[in-house]
Amino acid sequence: MTGIPLLASHADRRNTLSLDSLNFFLADVRDGLGPYLAIYLLAVHKWDPASIGVVMTIAGIAGLLTQTPAGALIDR
Repeated sequence: MTGIPLLASHADRRNTLSLDSLNFFLADVRDGLGPYLAIYLLAVHKWDPASIGVVMTIAGIAGLLTQTPAGALIDR
């Protein structure tokens, strides 16, 4: 057998549930906010659609590029 315990402690389960809940709601905020942000920038700040697309694309790529190193740093 391996040294992995079969039953997780109550604190471990609570931490996992908290992290899962946080990720669920953050994804909802991100996916729900994106379309409204584009309309807001277009209507209120008079941005052109190409600029909005470029900024949102850069933000998405920046998120992808920083997610893995940040996760590795946190997991240390």
